[in-house]
Amino acid sequence: MLRNSLTSIAKAGVRQFSSTNAAKSFARAQILGRVGQDIEVKEAQNGKRYVRYPVAVSFKKDSPVNWFNVITFNEQQIQFLTDYVSKGALVHIDANIQQDVFERNDGTKAINYSYIQNKIDLLSNPRPTEESTGEGQE
Repeated sequence: MLRNSLTSIAKAGVRQFSSTNAAKSFARAQILGRVGQDIEVKEAQNGKRYVRYPVAVSFKKDSPVNWFNVITFNEQQIQFLTDYVSKGALVHIDANIQQDVFERNDGTKAINYSYIQNKIDLLSNPRPTEESTGEGQE
């Protein structure tokens, strides 16, 4: 009988929703692009280490480049970034979006968006050049 009820609901195109409350609201982004600079670990005033790096995204070959500032405080991700990711690497980032409102020196309000990295997938690193490998030098 339950199976028949479920089948009839599915055929009718009725959507089912969970009755549990959502824990939080959130904004999330998926970014597929190239790392814009070599990874550099920094330290906040409270002593916590972090990495902030830009990721370039272009929708078409000749279209303008959009830059996204990605940041992570996760020690494992920091270690992965410093060990394996270099400028020009193709990465896929899963991130939460954080909006910061601030006042400029001239008194106008501005908005900055930061992308707090949850996960990173390294898709490819740029090929090493002769300069970076030390080959071709006498």
